[in-house]
Amino acid sequence: MEELLKKTRKYADRAEVYSEEGEILSSNFRNGQLHKIENSLSAGISLRMIKENKLGFAYTNNLLSSD
Repeated sequence: MEELLKKTRKYADRAEVYSEEGEILSSNFRNGQLHKIENSLSAGISLRMIKENKLGFAYTNNLLSSD
């Protein structure tokens, strides 16, 4: 996130970087018996920039490096 913020400083007057992570755990019952348990994780990064009083926003959940 720090690297993204450093790159953004060249182009924007102001910028903010946010990260979010979440986990969902769900269960299904059939006829009073446990049928299925599912667990899913999500994560993402968002970027908000201001340039010449115009606001820009971007979000990705692809956290793989492009280097």
